Amino acid sequence: MPFKFDPPKHPEFGTEPRGTVETLSGCALFSEENGTYDWDGETDVWWDEQRTVEDKDGRVQLIDRQGNTWWAKMIDVK
Repeated sequence: MPFKFDPPKHPEFGTEPRGTVETLSGCALFSEENGTYDWDGETDVWWDEQRTVEDKDGRVQLIDRQGNTWWAKMIDVK
């Protein structure tokens, strides 16, 4: 379903959103050799736990291509 944002661009820089900021969990894997462990360089991401970051008013956190974030209301378009 399509949607819009209010505000549609970063209020200070006027940049367009790249996407929403998300939180998720995962398992950072490690390897074992002779009873010692080291990071394996891979993480199993638990995609079913992915959630969009929202504030107490239900606004989503947007991010632009420069890494700037802002809060915006997500509006469904019919």
